[in-house]
Amino acid sequence: MTKLLLVTGKVIAGFFGLIVLWLAGDWGWEKYKFYSWEPPTVIDGIYLGMTKSDVFFVKGKPKNCDQTNPSEETCDWQEEYSSSFQRVYFKSGTVEGITRAGTSYEIGTPFVTVEDMKAVLGDEDIMASEEGGLSRQYSYGDRQVRFGFSQNKLRYMGIGAVKWAQVLGKGEYFIRGKRVCPGENCPFDSETGEVKPEYQGKSYRDLLPRR
Repeated sequence: MTKLLLVTGKVIAGFFGLIVLWLAGDWGWEKYKFYSWEPPTVIDGIYLGMTKSDVFFVKGKPKNCDQTNPSEETCDWQEEYSSSFQRVYFKSGTVEGITRAGTSYEIGTPFVTVEDMKAVLGDEDIMASEEGGLSRQYSYGDRQVRFGFSQNKLRYMGIGAVKWAQVLGKGEYFIRGKRVCPGENCPFDSETGEVKPEYQGKSYRDLLPRR
């Protein structure tokens, strides 16, 4: 009887040990997926450099398109039965940028807050805050990705070359932690929010300290 109880105890202990190992492995895997996450290069089958005709073939008819000048155009697609939408930026007939808006689950990131974003990707290159400070955009130049937040919740993600992260009117603009707007070196017009003529064709990198 004693031997039977001893064997039974070992079986039970081994069973619970396997459960603990499984839970620990699952926890470790989730942490690994969180910290090893990288921004996507493809969103809903659309990638940078893709032709406009191929995008229309994959996505179907857009909800609307807006042409800002002869070579640049943006088109929007609304997800059916979803709060998310996708905006594609075209330049000379090819995809220059893609923005996906919705919940963090719909966007496809493991994080929701700014703090978690920084835990995964580190400090941003640009932080642009709209006038009043209700929303912010964080951009990572080398990763070619940007994230929009309001109420400290992720609202959208965009991929494509980071030139400027435009602010509206009198918003704040930080480059690697240093505030440049408002200020004499601010690249945006304080009234229209448009890039000043002397900064056309440049990027935030032109305002970085020279090494």
